[in-house]
Amino acid sequence: MRKLLVVDDNIDFLQRLSALLQTDFEVYQATGLVEAWDVFNKASIDCACSDYNLHDGTGIDLLKKLRKEKVNCPFLLMSGNDDRHLTDMAERYDAMFCCKTDIELLQIIRTL
Repeated sequence: MRKLLVVDDNIDFLQRLSALLQTDFEVYQATGLVEAWDVFNKASIDCACSDYNLHDGTGIDLLKKLRKEKVNCPFLLMSGNDDRHLTDMAERYDAMFCCKTDIELLQIIRTL
């Protein structure tokens, strides 16, 4: 089973999304950048999805660090706002963007 890291500082959303994806992935959770990086250092993560706004930075910060460290796993940046700027930033680092309210969110994550 593939390993997915879900990063979001909204605990309710993090737990609900993780629960919905547990049939498809071995799900790891983090609430911020420090926790997420710790998970990447301890587990062989196959793909990740992260909220943009985190309590200790942004999902783009995490994505930049992963790419700098040559971690090229599929990455989905999420936000409650459908923002073209976030789409552009994600694509710049070979990642995808999806609005959290998009009806296709779960399907997009499953295809990572």
